[in-house]
Amino acid sequence: MILSNEVECDEAYVVAGHKGQPEVVKSKERTGRRRRLQGKAGRGTLEKERPPVFGMMQRGGQVVINLIANVKQKTIEPLIKDTIMPGTRIFTDEYSIYARLHVWGYAHKSVNHGRGEFARDDDGDGLCEVHVNTMEGFVRSVG
Repeated sequence: MILSNEVECDEAYVVAGHKGQPEVVKSKERTGRRRRLQGKAGRGTLEKERPPVFGMMQRGGQVVINLIANVKQKTIEPLIKDTIMPGTRIFTDEYSIYARLHVWGYAHKSVNHGRGEFARDDDGDGLCEVHVNTMEGFVRSVG
């Protein structure tokens, strides 16, 4: 499947393992997870039982979701190049893994969640064209 025109990309982290299944944990002879106020620092990986889900959604079209081992440029580059047509405008958040999209042949617009930005009207027509809200909602509902 090839996506084109306008595509939103985002990543989310899902909890893997046997959370909420104490009998499975006990049968594997390990201690159960403990609730804490804060999770481990850093982004999730497959090894940390918090694998990333990487999603690409064509606005008004198809969705492609991938479970990946980590979120690095070298991991997402082949997924993007195999799925999104060169020249496509890609919308993302400010995460640094997307910094090379221009080099890979894509137009790139982003929002900066760190500054409280979730949508932006770039051309002054009253519509918020720059956002990843559709993909964020979809990936989080899957995860």
